[in-house]
Amino acid sequence: MHTDQTLKILDDATINMGAELRAFNNKTCNAFVTQELPRETAARKRRGRKKTKRKQSSPDDTSRPSADPSVNAMGEPDGPLPKRFNLRKYKYHSLGDYAKMIRRLGTSDSFSTEPVCGVNCINLMYADRIFATG
Repeated sequence: MHTDQTLKILDDATINMGAELRAFNNKTCNAFVTQELPRETAARKRRGRKKTKRKQSSPDDTSRPSADPSVNAMGEPDGPLPKRFNLRKYKYHSLGDYAKMIRRLGTSDSFSTEPVCGVNCINLMYADRIFATG
């Protein structure tokens, strides 16, 4: 259970973490060259092949394969693409809202997202007995 004091601590910690994430993004991330993982590259290639296959099956296909062997038919590089830390993801954006939402709605252990089963569920459980023939 949260109190006003613990929510104030959460607010302050969130502000500090946001500042640290921005500093990490501006200083540390620029010092490293990162790229897609092999599984991300493979998934991107699969999506590209699937898209190319669909495009080739359409009658108005005017695309030509690239002459560059490092570029696939979709015009994308064949190898891993560069990746950067992305602070604009929703999970980082929403961090500032946690304390406010706890104040407004309460903690997440006080409610459930499980659907409530009413009379219809009970009827469905016994439907084979109710509608049994013979």
